[in-house]
Amino acid sequence: MATGKMYISMILIALIIGLAIFMYEVNQSNNYKQYVNYQIERHGGLTAAAIEDINHYSESNFNGNFIIDSSQATAKEPYGTVIDYTAYANFKILFLEFDNVQVPIRGSAISLVR
Repeated sequence: MATGKMYISMILIALIIGLAIFMYEVNQSNNYKQYVNYQIERHGGLTAAAIEDINHYSESNFNGNFIIDSSQATAKEPYGTVIDYTAYANFKILFLEFDNVQVPIRGSAISLVR
C-alpha cells in the first residue's frame, strides 16, 4: 500500500511540475505581446522591418515558440491607425506525450509614426 501511494504521489508531482512549467510558458506570451505592440508602434505598422525584429526576438528569447500573423498588409500605416494581429504560440507540455499546444494571441496596436 505504501509503495502504491508513493507511486501515485510521484506521478501527481510530475504532473503538477509539468503544468506549472506550461503555465509559465503561457505567461511569457504577455512579454511577447508587449514587444510586438512596441515594434508596431515604433515602425508605424507591421512592416517588414518590424516582422524581422519580432522574429529575431522570438528566436533569441523564446526559442522561436511565437509566430506572428496579420491580415493587414505589411506597409507603413498613417498615424493613429489600429493594426490588428494574431500571434501563435507553440508549447509542449512537459512529461506528457501530447502534440504541441498552439495558443492564439490576439492583439492590436496603434501606429505612432507620423
